[in-house]
This record gives sequence, structure tokens and C-alpha cells, in this order.
Amino acid sequence: GIMFHDTLATPWFGDFLADMEVEYALGLFDGVWAQGNSWLMPAMRAVLYPFGDLDENTYVEGDWRQSDEPTMGIGASWFYDQGGNESHTMTSSWGLDFTMRWYGFALTAEWMRSKYDMHDFDRLHTRTWYIQLAYMALPNELEIMARYGKVAWPYHASSTSIVLDTTTEWSVGAAYYWEGHNLKTLFEFGRTDADWDEGNDFSTSMDGYDDMKTWFARIMFQLEW
Repeated sequence: GIMFHDTLATPWFGDFLADMEVEYALGLFDGVWAQGNSWLMPAMRAVLYPFGDLDENTYVEGDWRQSDEPTMGIGASWFYDQGGNESHTMTSSWGLDFTMRWYGFALTAEWMRSKYDMHDFDRLHTRTWYIQLAYMALPNELEIMARYGKVAWPYHASSTSIVLDTTTEWSVGAAYYWEGHNLKTLFEFGRTDADWDEGNDFSTSMDGYDDMKTWFARIMFQLEW
């Protein structure tokens, strides 16, 4: 594929937002189902930085600088994949995201909605979001965090039957950075809840699908170079 991206200053907002910047990206790629008669997939993204200070670490978790100057990014994205004759699927998705870092705190959040069209078959809409708060307890070494998120899967098989699987997850954890994100260890503990709401047409076929509550613990070791 091909992508164009750039950063624009916004001097017309006056002194109050004189440092504000806008970053954008426009792309055209092979679709996920790039087979016979498949269409290309357009994608775009824009990010607003109200306080300027745009750098490659704006969307990296953790306030490594422990700075008294806030850094904030507000983004939006979209893509569309029409699929092809063999995939029988059209997919579109758009989302909003937010990140802010200040005095060692890092707040990130994201919301996304996706639509899957199965060409004369069933249709699926997905909505998901999460929010995470972290604090660098030891500058450049130890970070503690808490996160909560939800995924909703409304399944539309017809105008009268709907099955809604709502999955929520919360967790707390800590990460130790030996050499930033290039070498780190992460421990996370939390719970995932999956709930089913059954439509009339699925009263029989969905028997046995009970709500599930799962406790989990994750340990991750990351090495990048």
C-alpha cells in the first residue's frame, strides 16, 4: 500500500493554543481479503495535540519525563475493506482514542465500533472501549497500573433475534523497566466476565452457554531490539 502523513501547526488559534499541532495520515492498502476481485482498503487517522510537544513517545505508556508540562493527544481513525467475491465480507471500523501524561501519571482510553457485513448472510456490530491509568512510582523503573474495558457483540441474524455477548475485564498490575520498553517485565492480575443475553430464536440453540467469570494472572517478559 501507500500512505501520506504530515504534521500541521495551527497558528490561527492565537496565543492560548499557539503550540497546538495536528498530525494526519491517509493510506490505501490491499484489503484483508485481498483475493479475486478484491477492492483496496482506504484508511485514515488524525491526531490533535492541544499542547504541542509532539514526539515519537507521545503514545508510549508511562510518563518517563516526570514532567510538569502536560502532553495530550486526541485521535480518530477509520478504515473500510469491501472484501471480494471469495471473502463475502465487508468490514468497516472507526474509533476514538485519548492519551495524557503529566507528573508521572499516564491516562489512556480508546473506543471503537466495527461492522461486519456478510453479503446476504448475518451482520455483526462490535463495540469496545477501555481506560487505563498508570503511575511511574520509580522514575524510568517501576510503573503501577489499573485498567477496565468492555466488548459488546450484538449478533443480528434477523430483525427479531439478537444474541448479545458482553465481556468486561478489569486488572491491576505493575511493570518493571530494565531498559525502557526494550527490556521489561509485567505482572497483571484481574477478572474477565462474559454475559449472554439470549433472543427468542436462540432460546434452544444457546442452551448451555452460561455466564463465565474467570480470574487470571499474567506474567510477561518483553525483549525488543
